[in-house]
Amino acid sequence: SATMTSTRQGLSRFCLPTAVGILCLVLIASSSAVVRSSRLRTRKQLLQEQQELSSNSSQAVDDNKTELPATESSPCGSPNPRQELTVEDVRRMAISAKLSDRVYQMKRQQQQQQQQQQQQGGQFYESSDQVDAVYVGRHDDYCMVVFRGTQPDMFLNGRLSEDWLSNIDFMDAVTIENSTCHVHQGYYNAYQDFEYKLQIESFVQSCQTDCPQCQVVLTGHSQGGAIASVVGVLWKDKNPYVETFGAPQALGEGCLDFVVSDENNGNDCRWTHFVMSRPATTSNGLSYDAVPMIFPHLFGNAAKYAPFGFIGHEIFLSTDDPTSTVYTGFNRHRFAMPYTGEAHAEELYSTVFEALSEITQSTAKSIPTTGFVDGTICNRDDECRSGFCQQSFFLSRRRCAMREKP
Repeated sequence: SATMTSTRQGLSRFCLPTAVGILCLVLIASSSAVVRSSRLRTRKQLLQEQQELSSNSSQAVDDNKTELPATESSPCGSPNPRQELTVEDVRRMAISAKLSDRVYQMKRQQQQQQQQQQQQGGQFYESSDQVDAVYVGRHDDYCMVVFRGTQPDMFLNGRLSEDWLSNIDFMDAVTIENSTCHVHQGYYNAYQDFEYKLQIESFVQSCQTDCPQCQVVLTGHSQGGAIASVVGVLWKDKNPYVETFGAPQALGEGCLDFVVSDENNGNDCRWTHFVMSRPATTSNGLSYDAVPMIFPHLFGNAAKYAPFGFIGHEIFLSTDDPTSTVYTGFNRHRFAMPYTGEAHAEELYSTVFEALSEITQSTAKSIPTTGFVDGTICNRDDECRSGFCQQSFFLSRRRCAMREKP
């Protein structure tokens, strides 16, 4: 029946495996209020710290800078493609992070039958059941397509939201036509069945016609980032940037060669996913965004290990150091513990990228991806630019330091 079909579609889009997923969902939902508590650094505090660190960061960038051509082109032709994020990288990523945060705040205009509204020169579309939503708009030289993630409210219209009941059957995959690329069926359906899909594609076509130099950017936070990854496969011919924040894995083995042969050769940097970290409340180091960790060891470290994984470059961020980043590598996923829903909040990504953007704009220098600066809370040596993560005394925070290991 239609009801059973609808139920099946809802179940096929649950973002987590049943056992681990329920625990993770409860963790994220229960921590949503904590994220905004006084224990967490506010945007104002982050920006104040960024200003205090900016002079040190500028010198650190010089000290760690890899010799590159005197242009702001992508550094992906270098042996280590992500030694730094260029000024243009950060500008684009900051736009993506800001819109991925803002799309949660956009609402339907109930009086309009087509459920559309203008948002800063762009267009917002939300499905009639309020489950899926997309924002499109031209920002600078980018045609932005922003997918909304799972809404924080677990109940919509008196029933458990399909966003929270999607993808229980996480083994289900669909194969992209004329390829061996398998993608997560739930995220695939979220786009293919979206009632405003044609309007989204029409926007991209008109945007590129009106602005031939404009690049397509697909982005989103959490489930929105997973959907963006799937659409990136579907839109391979458009060669889009795919930049996701705290997203779960969505792509399978065959997608690696199908999508990113240029990335694999180190000639392009169009696929990047970000993982947030913040000072842990239950340990002396960092805690990490839980959602990218929901498939801990089941599927290996990369998308080539089916059924689902990440594709592209992985970069870790920290609310404790909004001046630097940590590059994990290409087609690698670092499973990091401890993880928490507190580090998953969309505003953390936009706040850190706003701070990074202010640095690049004021200094005209790139952001290093070689580790966090001295004094930053850490868990591992490879998170620190100095190569050392140390604890000064018993029960103190572990921090990046220049000192040699004892």
